[in-house]
Amino acid sequence: MKQEMRILFFSSGLAPEYGGAAISEASLCKSLANQVNLQLVCREDRWNRKFVRDFGLKNPLEYTPKDFYDCWKDSNHPFRNWFSNVSVVHLNGHWRWEYYFISKICQELNVPYILHPRGMMLVAGRKLQLKRAFNYFIGKSIVQRAYKVIALSHYETHQLKPYDLSEDQLAVIPNGVCGARETEQPHEVQALSDHFLYFGRLEHRKNLLFLLDAYHEYRQLGGNKKLRLKGPIEHGYEQLILKKIEELQLGHHVSILAPTYGPEKWRHLNQAIAVIYPCLDEPFGRVPFETLLAGGFPIVPSESGGAEYLKPVLPESIYPTAKSGSLAKRMLWAERNSSEERRSLLQNARDWVVSYLDWSKISSEIIHLYWNAPQTNSIQAANVELTLST
Repeated sequence: MKQEMRILFFSSGLAPEYGGAAISEASLCKSLANQVNLQLVCREDRWNRKFVRDFGLKNPLEYTPKDFYDCWKDSNHPFRNWFSNVSVVHLNGHWRWEYYFISKICQELNVPYILHPRGMMLVAGRKLQLKRAFNYFIGKSIVQRAYKVIALSHYETHQLKPYDLSEDQLAVIPNGVCGARETEQPHEVQALSDHFLYFGRLEHRKNLLFLLDAYHEYRQLGGNKKLRLKGPIEHGYEQLILKKIEELQLGHHVSILAPTYGPEKWRHLNQAIAVIYPCLDEPFGRVPFETLLAGGFPIVPSESGGAEYLKPVLPESIYPTAKSGSLAKRMLWAERNSSEERRSLLQNARDWVVSYLDWSKISSEIIHLYWNAPQTNSIQAANVELTLST
């Protein structure tokens, strides 16, 4: 049964090309919509009709960034009606200049808002100077005026330190993982393939040149399995990968493969000797947890949100960040690990994913934040008082 509150949910993008972020947003919206009255909102050029329909969502309200500048300036702007009877505004992402004007509108109308950056707080990588300018002029204001900022892990809270938030403003809630309930039994491994797998976008932040160095050391230690890099390529990054492969003379052992989506993905995650996810500054990362659901073995760096959650349930999956030799030894260990020991190690970790990263559990935690928002509390109290008086 839906609870009596209306949420205006601003998506940062709902289309296949936005990868895991879009899947997580759509999954969260679907779960929230089963429990509260949720109105999805998205830039007109940032959503895909089929993608939204496949998740069982209603088409979002559309806008252009300038619309909210006009809405802020004009108290009679029709978009002001969007905020009528809203309990909480939920903002996904961070690098959106219109969020500054939405923040101002929320303050004017006394509507609390939650910022859910989903790993977008780090000022690094592409457009570095533009990001710094954004934060200096408006980004910090958006963050500081939020009722709550949701970090995906305690690791991500370190990326929030420059914004000078109070402890009361922070909430740590992980992403859910698609299929946590649907995949009740892991896929049985008939026979492991002859390779290690990286599964995800091929870009700088994924740290794939480091992975190639570690793989080279793994072979020097006596390992003889192949390495496959599987995913969409961004900004010509494959040229750096190919140059590194040639430099290390790994041309016969490393291959770049086209991305795989849908059910076929689970077979790849399941059959690899291990799925290595060496990403830098990763606040969560879906791939290691999806690997566990598939019955596969993930390997992650110690400085990551994934390691934070995996350490209590599968410490064997973690290697010290930036130490390629340690990753090489972890790969060799995974190759030589017996199937019985592997099965025993993975079962508890997979059970944890199914129990704690189910979207219904994650959405319930977020709804708890909604109910504790300042205006929501006053509405709830008024409803109780009205009930008592009648």
